[in-house]
Amino acid sequence: MKVLVFGGTSEGRRIAEALAESREGSCRITMMHMCVATGYGAGLLPVDERLIIHNERMDKDQMVRLIEDEGFDACIDATHPYAGEVSRNIKEACADRGLKLYRIERPDMSNKRDIYDGGGVIYFDNTGDAVSYINEAGEHVPGNIFITTGSKDLKEYTNISDYADRCYVRILPSVEAVEACTSLGFKSSRIICMQGPFDKDLNTAMFKSCDAKFLVTKESGRAGGYEDKIEAALSLGITCLVIGRPAKVDDKTYSLTEVLDIFGLLRKPGKKAYLIGTGCGDEGLTMRALKALSESEHIIGAGRMIDGIGSLDKADIKDKKIFVSYDKDEISRYIKDNEPDSVALLYSGDIGFYSGAAGIVDKLDEYEIVTIPGISSGVYLCDRLMIPWQDVRFLSCHGRELDLKKEIVNHKKLVILLGREDDAADICSCLCDSGHEDASVYIGEDLGYKDERIRSGRAADFTDVKTSALTVILVDIWEK
Repeated sequence: MKVLVFGGTSEGRRIAEALAESREGSCRITMMHMCVATGYGAGLLPVDERLIIHNERMDKDQMVRLIEDEGFDACIDATHPYAGEVSRNIKEACADRGLKLYRIERPDMSNKRDIYDGGGVIYFDNTGDAVSYINEAGEHVPGNIFITTGSKDLKEYTNISDYADRCYVRILPSVEAVEACTSLGFKSSRIICMQGPFDKDLNTAMFKSCDAKFLVTKESGRAGGYEDKIEAALSLGITCLVIGRPAKVDDKTYSLTEVLDIFGLLRKPGKKAYLIGTGCGDEGLTMRALKALSESEHIIGAGRMIDGIGSLDKADIKDKKIFVSYDKDEISRYIKDNEPDSVALLYSGDIGFYSGAAGIVDKLDEYEIVTIPGISSGVYLCDRLMIPWQDVRFLSCHGRELDLKKEIVNHKKLVILLGREDDAADICSCLCDSGHEDASVYIGEDLGYKDERIRSGRAADFTDVKTSALTVILVDIWEK
């Protein structure tokens, strides 16, 4: 099968890499043509005799001619989610020539909007609206702007007052991108050329170095490092201006994993990755989790997670290969280097509640993902207190900003994961300042461990309290 791919994204690179990693005859593709817009993008692709690279921007007519000349059997659109015009041209060109099209839709972060919206994150339909907001806000909150939306829409930012002195632009390290910046008057001292995505720590260092007051970014999904950018900015009190995604070009779309599977590029026979919620404390593992540990060649997790299973004879882990890390990039490299047929990844509490499990899934496309839930500390605390939790708002201030005053307007029961020894005191002080000094407060520390401690009282009783690093608080604001 001869396949045409429009790439220039991490998804496009992964498809090319999967072809290069596959044995000849082991997948459905015999020849792949990969189209990218820049020489920089072409340089990131692997070398393989089955891969032909086209390094040029194409309009619809050029796409049609390429399809006619080469006689492709299928086309994959793996372009950026914001490349709406390119995707429309690809769709029309394929329709004109009767070519089957597979459009990859990168998962968005719309599930995060309820968490982020109003908490320092503002959404816009387009760049122009974001620029107008900066100019209006700048009268009250002057400061630098950190731009991560790429080089294509840079001209819009020249409408910002004093843009040359206030704007820092992070772009790909390509000649075209740098020329686009300098030709528009952006200062070379404020141009950052690096290949992403970037983790939270590196984003934090860059934002601090530039003394940014605003971050402008696109809702590009985990593959584009969106979450790490937002988390880093919020931790520094930076206002995040997010350009929303354009309307979908196709109703029928596919995930990267689905496309890899369709074309026989997904290496998954027998390869399993278990994402395990370890529950609370030393004895929180379920029977399913113990079985998964016994079936895994490698076990990965943060030090506390590994220590918690160290004495488990039932899991028969003494002969397992152990890797201690909680960093998703380190874990990804370890798995890629060792290529285990089965691997267990341990996460505290439950894998669906403010867990690092979500960030690793996109890096495990060669594995069948098996999810094994655990009991989160918030649910554990409610159950220990015999308090029903179907009407509880679950939140976290561990490494993120929390707008408590906004939350208590709409929710009367809250469970909050804490991150610092002063977080419980800060929350109780905020409750008192909001007129809820008599709210019922329950503080659970080291839940599930031998040192477990649960304290209860009024918000006013805990305005000076210090807690352990593993603490969750339940707030019940009953009506007077």
